[in-house]
Amino acid sequence: MICNSNRTFKQKNKGFTLVELLVVISIIALLLAVLMPALQKAREQGKAVVSLSNTKQWNTIFCMYATENNGKFWEDYLKIDPVTKKVQQGLWMEALSKYSQNIDKIRLCPSATKFGNGPGGAKVAWGGYDPQSAGAKFLVAMGFSAQDAANHKLYGSYGVNLWITSGAGWGGRPDCQWGSASGQYTASIPMIGDATWFGVHPTGNGTFDPMGSYMKAPINPDEFEKQALTNNSEWQYMMHRVCIPRHNQKANWGFMDGSSRAIPLRDLWNLKWHRKYQSPTDAEKARIFKNVKWIKN
Repeated sequence: MICNSNRTFKQKNKGFTLVELLVVISIIALLLAVLMPALQKAREQGKAVVSLSNTKQWNTIFCMYATENNGKFWEDYLKIDPVTKKVQQGLWMEALSKYSQNIDKIRLCPSATKFGNGPGGAKVAWGGYDPQSAGAKFLVAMGFSAQDAANHKLYGSYGVNLWITSGAGWGGRPDCQWGSASGQYTASIPMIGDATWFGVHPTGNGTFDPMGSYMKAPINPDEFEKQALTNNSEWQYMMHRVCIPRHNQKANWGFMDGSSRAIPLRDLWNLKWHRKYQSPTDAEKARIFKNVKWIKN
């Protein structure tokens, strides 16, 4: 047999056909559709863990302040700003800043790092890093420290329970202020946590608000930030500032006993906000959560 050396062979094309390529693309798209929600959930859970760690660090800072000041917290709503001539608010930023070099890194919850026009939201920080920003100017106009704004310290994603401060406090009720870091209920007394504003002072039924109207839950999850700049009456609803969809139906809060916990949104009404605070009864809860469908039981 004689072999012809000039004989050529046609090799079969081993590339993908169009149909095969489309099948592969469809499979990849399907896998991404299945995996993306899980990845997003894992990412949000990671942010919630960091946020909880932030509140623990804040707990330590609060404790350091109290230790150096005979167990007492700072006074708020007393100083007059030399520039605005208004009563200063948010003095916890100024009072606590010297107790940690890391304090600017824990001002923001990783789920709320963007800035708006002043008040924050579930995913928006209050205030502004830039002293010339709309958010920072809004706070200074309300009586916040102009010096804090100039030093890039007038912003955050967390709010303080204003009932823990010393003196008469926001409500002019020293009998309701905790004032110090000792006593009963410390595991139930919230100090700092997820919020749309620098501070919160829930009244509770029977103390300032017999009908509990100021304690109602937000009907919509973004109700506060939508109305905060246009409807001043919205500011009175304290729980709107903390009952927010930031961490999957929970809010991270640091407590006076040094612990930090993720609190289901409905349970925020059961915390011991001030000395005379009373948790709502079942009948009062029915009124508080009337027509509120987004908060789970």
